[in-house]
Amino acid sequence: MGKLADGRTVFVPYVLPDEEVMTEIVLNKKRFAKAVPIRWFSQADNRIQPACPYFGECGGCHYQHLSYGDQIDLKQSIVEDQFSRLAQIDDLPLAVIEISEKEYRYRNTVRLHTAQNGQLGFLRHNTRELVPIEDCLLAKGDLKRFLKQFSLLPEMEINSIQFRWDSNDEILILIDSDDIVPPEISIDFTGSIVHLSPAGEMVLVGGGTQLFEVKEVPFVVSAQSFFQANTFIAERMVSYLERHMPPVKGGLMMDLYSGVGLFSKFFAKLFDRCIAIEGAPSAVGDYVVNMDEYDHIEVYEGSVESILPSLDEQPEMVIMDPPRSGVDARVVDWLSEREVEKVIYISCDPSTLARDIKRMIQQGYHLQEVSMFDQFPQTYHIETISVLTL
Repeated sequence: MGKLADGRTVFVPYVLPDEEVMTEIVLNKKRFAKAVPIRWFSQADNRIQPACPYFGECGGCHYQHLSYGDQIDLKQSIVEDQFSRLAQIDDLPLAVIEISEKEYRYRNTVRLHTAQNGQLGFLRHNTRELVPIEDCLLAKGDLKRFLKQFSLLPEMEINSIQFRWDSNDEILILIDSDDIVPPEISIDFTGSIVHLSPAGEMVLVGGGTQLFEVKEVPFVVSAQSFFQANTFIAERMVSYLERHMPPVKGGLMMDLYSGVGLFSKFFAKLFDRCIAIEGAPSAVGDYVVNMDEYDHIEVYEGSVESILPSLDEQPEMVIMDPPRSGVDARVVDWLSEREVEKVIYISCDPSTLARDIKRMIQQGYHLQEVSMFDQFPQTYHIETISVLTL
């Protein structure tokens, strides 16, 4: 990040503090600009050689030019800066920083795009231009072996292919296509192939679901359902939340943006009732399967901001894990009106988190602590858990 002569901020990827570079502006806005580095005149002492040959071209990774320790320090400074600027909190109560077990080969899900000639790859940073690849160092499984077996033709009209490895290393391949006729693909593997088109979902090979384990607890996850990409960090998040559960069973817990039930599965048993709200139909179906052993669960399918205000409930605790866009103001209003004593906010974007925390503080909440969980090493993505009380 730097400053232009007119005072605007300019964002430049892959450049470290104290480095001097020549850049080319690729996006001009009224308040800021985006640029790409063309030439380095000086480099920072802590710059390292990236492990991946595609780094700087592929837009998937952002920090391979930093040691892992420096990545964590940078992410911490980003979280603190967002809270300072957007929530006016300068003394952030940062309690825990959990690092990933693996810096590479940790990601159980990888989604590749296709070029017009059928090549597979990732999109170049801030563009729709494809960078063809032969492997990805973040992928948990042997992506290189699968890519060697894929031969795609332009007439197949395939938009993307997602590879996902479960806890048994079985793979699910999700093919997103504009053609309702599934492509003919022959590969050597154990798992499922699912075709997604305007006609809907079609299982071509296998059962179409996978089994993930977190702290030895199994979760059924369908092809279109989201699950945590770094299961090691998912376990650390659950362990952290266990320390914030009530000592005595009772009352109502609400799990907002519940997904397939990761948090409900561990914590619903500590309450008399559990209500979940989730917008993705496939995730709701998986939630019902994963929570089948319990008879005190209610699950609603739809947007949280639409359903929550219609519920006449008084929860003792709310866990919410919204998308990157954060929570709607109507959700914050409902929590405040109901005087929910404890809210646990799981976020994947520190800027929308800081915005929402500011709203909650204005409505009487106290930010007890914030903890970082490095779900995605080598990238700028930051996962946090915030604990708020009245």
